[in-house]
Amino acid sequence: MDALEQKLLSGYHLKPDHYRRYIDDIFFIWTHGVDSLHDFNRYVKNFHHSIKFTLEYSDTSVPFLDVLVRITNNSISTSLYTKPTDSHSYLNFNSCHPTSLKESIIYSQCLRIKSDPPLSARRQPPNLRSLLTSSRLPQPPASHGNRTCNKRRCQVCKHIITDVPFIPPGTTTKIRPPPLTCDSSNVVYLLVCTRCDRGNYVGETGSKFRLRFNNHKQTIRDNTQGFTVGQHYNLPGHDLNDLKCILLGSSFTSQQIRRNSETKWVLTLNTHIAGLNRDLGIISDYTFHNPQLMPFLSHLSLYADEEHRCVRKFRITVYCTYLLYICNRSNTCFKMSTGLLAFLTSTVFLYGAHVDSITSIYIYIYIYIYIYIYIYIYIYITLIPTLRGNCYICLYIGRKSDNKIHKK
Repeated sequence: MDALEQKLLSGYHLKPDHYRRYIDDIFFIWTHGVDSLHDFNRYVKNFHHSIKFTLEYSDTSVPFLDVLVRITNNSISTSLYTKPTDSHSYLNFNSCHPTSLKESIIYSQCLRIKSDPPLSARRQPPNLRSLLTSSRLPQPPASHGNRTCNKRRCQVCKHIITDVPFIPPGTTTKIRPPPLTCDSSNVVYLLVCTRCDRGNYVGETGSKFRLRFNNHKQTIRDNTQGFTVGQHYNLPGHDLNDLKCILLGSSFTSQQIRRNSETKWVLTLNTHIAGLNRDLGIISDYTFHNPQLMPFLSHLSLYADEEHRCVRKFRITVYCTYLLYICNRSNTCFKMSTGLLAFLTSTVFLYGAHVDSITSIYIYIYIYIYIYIYIYIYIYITLIPTLRGNCYICLYIGRKSDNKIHKK
């Protein structure tokens, strides 16, 4: 096409000004009169037998691609141009196309507008907004804070707390939840009583939060026995309007991890002691129902956000070993071979990480060290006083050839 174009222009005695071509659309300015323009048009049409050209000209304005070129007061100005047959239909945002493609449509349309002179740019954005409305573009997501679903008949959104940060009653913990709605599923949530500071409850669900919240509302209406949430909001001075909720997290890869997060928030907000949670979530699955563990777990939650990651990892490993020691002494149903790693998995979340290969190595090293320490303490405290007669502790020092036995 370029070679044909050069041959065409060089074969005519008059030359157009500002000649520009985009694929098969050509724009140029003709300053030699209308009669010579028609002669040039006849020359172009007869130049090649298989290529046909059509001419559109005006002394005021002419469209070229999506631009309308005008001549005003001996100067050229441009504005956006759309064909009368253009339906202005853009890709629906709910389609299965990549998100980058959907965002590029908005960017390209805005780029067209902002590339125009300021007068035209101020005039066009409202039109663009009306054109893109049918594409159902969502609002840009906020970085923090729960949101409402904006459904007209939704009865859950009025209970959702959207304030950021939010401090639950009776605590000093600032919560900056992710942008979730009542339609979110696979979530960990917090129920808050606005009437008192003893109505905090942490829960989890794999279904939509709306369904789980409606179950809580039903237990409140029925005052179902055995459900702490239902019984609390039937106390004197309490009603359903005092119930508020906030979604703490979502997008968990498994039920185990979701329940780990639930237990983390139970310990962080102290809802198992000063709230409505009766147990510690996944920790209770291992039948650790010993009164002596409650102060220990409360003490553990106090340091959950204050210590350095490595220090907290070391502290929790020691506590895990201590729990194993208590459970074994109290004849708790605990299987050492499979329960050890499972319990550690449910406890390590307190320092904000899941058990990976490196962490598992560190945990097993610490566990083995402290098991040896407890065996050593057990021998000196439990076994030795039960022996009768002289007791000899033999310590071998040196090489094999000159071992010596020291009596104590």
